[in-house]
Amino acid sequence: MLAFIFKKEHPPERVIFIISILWASIYNVPLWKKLLTITPVTDMYSFIVMLGLFLFLIAFLSLTLLLLPFRYIGRMLISVVFLLSSLAVYFMNNYGILIDVGMVQNVFETDFAEVADLLTFK
Repeated sequence: MLAFIFKKEHPPERVIFIISILWASIYNVPLWKKLLTITPVTDMYSFIVMLGLFLFLIAFLSLTLLLLPFRYIGRMLISVVFLLSSLAVYFMNNYGILIDVGMVQNVFETDFAEVADLLTFK
């Protein structure tokens, strides 16, 4: 799928828009599950709120990605973020956790000795 997106014929704006839709929908499934348990879609007002949040997320991701120099480092950076996002979604779905700022800070503050003590083979 990524090979189709990164073809030379597509303008960078279209690629960024498609990537933003993917990230807002597929890579944020835990977010949508949590939001639907908090605010179930029972009437038109709650549907409009959820749709507005979805569109805001797409717009925010698109505008953020448009700031990258797409031709040079944008493709590589987007590929890395796709891999990191898939790992994060895997852990969120399998372990039922939500990754917040404190968890990311702990990842960067952990040293190799601590990681070696925590790793086990299942």
